[in-house]
Amino acid sequence: MFDGEILKKLRMNNNLNQSELAKILDCSQKNISSYETNTSRPSFEVLVNIANYFDVSIDYLFKRVNSNLNSLSENEEFIINLYRSFDETEQIDFISFIKFIKNIKNK
Repeated sequence: MFDGEILKKLRMNNNLNQSELAKILDCSQKNISSYETNTSRPSFEVLVNIANYFDVSIDYLFKRVNSNLNSLSENEEFIINLYRSFDETEQIDFISFIKFIKNIKNK
């Protein structure tokens, strides 16, 4: 079954409010709220749009894959989703920064 909490985490990790996401998905803010609280389920078309926008699988939205990802802490999920939100250049910079911090720590 679709997990609205996953949608909420994806939205928040991408610094979107419900109205902004609704505009992106071409639905209402009320729909987003009901999806996130599991009071209604998105249509297949909306599910595809969610998966495409956040670059996740539909199975992920249903908690059917990546059981290891389900055990990530909130901070780990934030870092992964932040990385995924970057363009290629920003991702390279992000990884370089993490390696830089790790090298400082290892000295």
